Order: sequence, then C-alpha cells, then structure tokens
Amino acid sequence: MRYKTIYGFHEARMWVGTIIAGVAAAAAIAEAHPEIKESAKRKWNMVKDKFKKKPKLKIVVVNNEEQP
Repeated sequence: MRYKTIYGFHEARMWVGTIIAGVAAAAAIAEAHPEIKESAKRKWNMVKDKFKKKPKLKIVVVNNEEQP
C-alpha cells in the first residue's frame, strides 16, 4: 500500500472516532437530563417543519359574465 492510502485510512479512522465520541457524549448527556432531551426534540421538530414541503395553492378563475 502506498503512503497516501495508509494516510487516508488513518484520517478517516480519526474522523469517525471523533464523530462517534461526540455523538456518544451527546447521547449520554441527553439520557441524564430529560429536559435537554425534550428541548433537543422540540428544536429538531422546528427545523424539520421549516423544511417540509408547503402545499401549493391553486387558483381557479371563474368568468361570471354571460357570453352571447
């Protein structure tokens, strides 16, 4: 294996380790404090609702004038 490949694997492993450690710490804190868990849930729902597709309005024009 080339040095570049080995270094790439090393970097990927370090990134994954950092991300997993952060997620595990956040999960542990959320489990210990229910109010933080509820707050995070409310924030997540607010963000999710913001990006939901909004229904499109359809406009129908009706001509009430009599035609000869």
